Amino acid sequence: MSATLQRGAGLATEPRTVTPGRRPVMEIAGVPHELTRWASRRSDQIAACLN
Repeated sequence: MSATLQRGAGLATEPRTVTPGRRPVMEIAGVPHELTRWASRRSDQIAACLN
Protein backbone atom coordinates (compact mmCIF):
# COMPACT_ATOMS: atom_id res chain seq x y z
CA MET A 1 0.00 0.00 0.00
CA SER A 2 1.43 3.35 -0.95
CA ALA A 3 2.24 5.90 1.72
CA THR A 4 -0.11 8.40 0.06
CA LEU A 5 -3.02 5.97 0.22
CA GLN A 6 -2.21 5.14 3.83
CA ARG A 7 -2.23 8.80 4.86
CA GLY A 8 -5.32 9.68 2.83
CA ALA A 9 -7.36 6.74 4.07
CA GLY A 10 -5.96 6.81 7.58
CA LEU A 11 -4.67 3.23 7.31
CA ALA A 12 -1.48 1.54 8.43
CA THR A 13 0.13 -1.75 7.45
CA GLU A 14 1.91 -4.34 9.52
CA PRO A 15 3.97 -7.39 8.57
CA ARG A 16 2.60 -10.88 9.26
CA THR A 17 4.79 -13.97 9.04
CA VAL A 18 2.96 -16.65 7.06
CA THR A 19 5.79 -19.16 6.72
CA PRO A 20 8.80 -19.14 9.07
CA GLY A 21 11.99 -18.25 7.21
CA ARG A 22 10.15 -16.45 4.39
CA ARG A 23 9.42 -12.78 3.94
CA PRO A 24 6.36 -11.51 5.80
CA VAL A 25 3.26 -10.30 3.98
CA MET A 26 1.91 -6.83 4.61
CA GLU A 27 -1.61 -6.53 5.96
CA ILE A 28 -3.82 -3.65 7.00
CA ALA A 29 -3.22 -3.08 10.70
CA GLY A 30 -6.12 -3.94 12.95
CA VAL A 31 -7.97 -6.18 10.48
CA PRO A 32 -8.16 -9.74 11.86
CA HIS A 33 -6.67 -12.45 9.63
CA GLU A 34 -9.93 -14.41 9.87
CA LEU A 35 -11.77 -11.54 8.20
CA THR A 36 -9.52 -11.55 5.12
CA ARG A 37 -8.86 -15.30 4.98
CA TRP A 38 -11.86 -15.98 2.71
CA ALA A 39 -10.13 -14.08 -0.09
CA SER A 40 -6.81 -15.94 0.28
CA ARG A 41 -7.55 -19.07 -1.69
CA ARG A 42 -4.33 -19.51 -3.67
CA SER A 43 -2.44 -21.40 -0.95
CA ASP A 44 -5.47 -23.65 -0.42
CA GLN A 45 -5.57 -24.46 -4.14
CA ILE A 46 -1.85 -25.30 -4.20
CA ALA A 47 -2.16 -27.49 -1.08
CA ALA A 48 -5.08 -29.39 -2.65
CA CYS A 49 -2.98 -30.13 -5.76
CA LEU A 50 -0.07 -31.42 -3.67
CA ASN A 51 -2.20 -33.88 -1.66
